[in-house]
Amino acid sequence: VVDPGETDRTTARRETWEEAGLRGELLSPLCSYTDVRAPGRARIVRMYLMRVDEVADEWEERGQRQRVWMDLEEARRRIDRPELLPVLEDAHAKIQRLEDPR
Repeated sequence: VVDPGETDRTTARRETWEEAGLRGELLSPLCSYTDVRAPGRARIVRMYLMRVDEVADEWEERGQRQRVWMDLEEARRRIDRPELLPVLEDAHAKIQRLEDPR
């Protein structure tokens, strides 16, 4: 949730730290979509590609969430929302370009 006075990017950094114990540089927006979890509770979600610089052993929501690192194939298998598969593919392509900018 974007708190008063925060930008989308500030919120993304804060949420990533609270939910996964990760800090880093937000590189580019990946997508935004409306998430409706319950009637009347729609929210706009904005996703960013992040270069991770810090990985904490302890973080605020560690007891509520599990951080998992995986390769592309495993990520494809685990996505339970097919509409997000193109976002994963876009993120992968952007990472490939960063690693090999030719």
